[in-house]
Amino acid sequence: MGEFLRIIIELIQAYLVPWTTVYADEQGVRFTLGKWWKTKGPGFHIYVPVLQKYDVYTVTYQEIDCLTQSLATSDGKRIIISCNVGYVVNDAGKMATRVENFDGTLERAARVHLFNVVQALNYESLRGTIDAVQKDVRKALNEQTREWGVKVRRVGITDLQEVRPIRLHNDSFTAVIPLG
Repeated sequence: MGEFLRIIIELIQAYLVPWTTVYADEQGVRFTLGKWWKTKGPGFHIYVPVLQKYDVYTVTYQEIDCLTQSLATSDGKRIIISCNVGYVVNDAGKMATRVENFDGTLERAARVHLFNVVQALNYESLRGTIDAVQKDVRKALNEQTREWGVKVRRVGITDLQEVRPIRLHNDSFTAVIPLG
């Protein structure tokens, strides 16, 4: 009988009076009839099942690692370079409804902007202006992510090395070997 009563209480909670708790480091996004209705801050929120749904997102500072990429500088030097991107979410509703797979999309956007900055510099200029490169990439990312409800706080170059590419087996595999 006790198990039966527990199941009945859980069903009542799940289908008659569902709620969600949004914690201090989160925002809740309420959808009504499939449309973004409201972004809610921390607290206890009741919603109507079937008609409404809540998704909860962390909005405090987070970082992503970008994949290492092999690029060429304007003077033809082959390099590998990577960066980290730190961001905060200002509006989880925009992030949830204006971009799919946010972290993956941000990571690819960072690599594109890093490519655009690096290809315009020669290797020595690149090594001497890392702070400016990071700032340029951050600025470009902020222009892109503004409509996503996100603010990029930091871009940091984590790896930069001149390399020599080696192709093996009819161009089906590329290895990079650091110089020096």
